[in-house]
Amino acid sequence: MEGHLLALDEELVSAARLCVILTSTAEVCKSRRLNRRPRPAEELQELEDYFDKYVWPSFVRYGQPALAALEELCRDAGKSLLVLDAAQELAKLVDETSAALRR
Repeated sequence: MEGHLLALDEELVSAARLCVILTSTAEVCKSRRLNRRPRPAEELQELEDYFDKYVWPSFVRYGQPALAALEELCRDAGKSLLVLDAAQELAKLVDETSAALRR
């Protein structure tokens, strides 16, 4: 099950202390996907084309509306909501999330 669908489960959201949404640009997502491991140039090009043709358009069509619905679901449930830019360093994301959990 895709993460954005799992996050729309009302029972799961009601059990959460904090809702965290990571946002990102297409460029950051593509770069991370392409650079997860070393790849031959041909494979990189194929993966880049696949990302541009299928992955990002699918996220825009299904993922973004699901994240908006999650944000609304969390607010309606009275849950704390933290929206972070995924382009930040991992340590900063962890620090901000930890701080939000301590509040």
